[in-house]
Amino acid sequence: MPPVSALIVNFRSTDWLLPCLESLLRHAPELRRVVVVENASGDGSAARIAGWAAGREPARSIAPIELTELWLPPANKPIGVHRIAAGGAVDASARLVLIEAPENRGFAAGNNIGLRHIAACGDACAVWLLNPDTLMAPGALSAMQARMARDPAIGTCGAELRYLERPDRLQCHAGARFDRWTARARHLGEEVAVGTAISPEEVERRLGYVMGACLLASHAYLEQVGPMDERLFLYFEEAAWQARAGNRFKAAFAPDAVVYHHHHASGGRHERYLLAGRLRLARYHRPWTLPTVMLGLLAAALRAWWRGERQRLRLLLSPALWWEGLTRPARPPSG
Repeated sequence: MPPVSALIVNFRSTDWLLPCLESLLRHAPELRRVVVVENASGDGSAARIAGWAAGREPARSIAPIELTELWLPPANKPIGVHRIAAGGAVDASARLVLIEAPENRGFAAGNNIGLRHIAACGDACAVWLLNPDTLMAPGALSAMQARMARDPAIGTCGAELRYLERPDRLQCHAGARFDRWTARARHLGEEVAVGTAISPEEVERRLGYVMGACLLASHAYLEQVGPMDERLFLYFEEAAWQARAGNRFKAAFAPDAVVYHHHHASGGRHERYLLAGRLRLARYHRPWTLPTVMLGLLAAALRAWWRGERQRLRLLLSPALWWEGLTRPARPPSG
């Protein structure tokens, strides 16, 4: 199997990140390295992560009691950490790397900082992207590696994602089905009971992209497709990545890989980012679909008016949403 580096972008999620790191050390010892990009949280997160590695701060989790075995007992400390600024000196032998970004330029930009560092290590690693609010079951990484090894055309592979707060329910099978004409994504298997019979082949047939909360990307995919699109500040980065990959690489599902992910209820500003992300994705990657994506959002506004959903109607007609999605200047992808 090719070597694998894990990459986690952290923004004000250190309470979740520390149990995630414990879980990685416990259940994925084969990792070449773990890279954490501290995305300018401004809350002392980098010092807390370094303190955890030194053994000064324990990890705590609000996960259900039945999941504590995924991150406890804690790994032996101290753990050596290579702490650098973005673009800093590379130490290819470091097992834990903490990179401090100078500013928060979004999820894609944070991942690109880590991807550049891993590429500079020179060991042709595949990269396992994880959200900081995940816990992995034993064998998750090896199951995804095994699925990718069976078909060299696979560029990205996902796991069975279960809700961390409700471990008997699925968040998704690997990722989402994607409708390019409306830029709407629907998680495959969402809210289905764990253990329900599925066809992995059917999941892969419907899979539009792998969810970035748990995404294993091959070295070939990273080299040929390139970095994430930083013009998408939050949401749909993975969909844009897969759109650029086109037919060169498949997205795959490893049903024996299990990862638990905290569910964030969307609302307010995050909901605006989500809706604006649909416009941006069409604008930058499928401009011929932009009219139908816009019509879809206007139709949603009409439904909200009909149902008396005033708050949602205000959001859908908000000038900030349309400016964010259609006209706001954005930085081009870096490196």
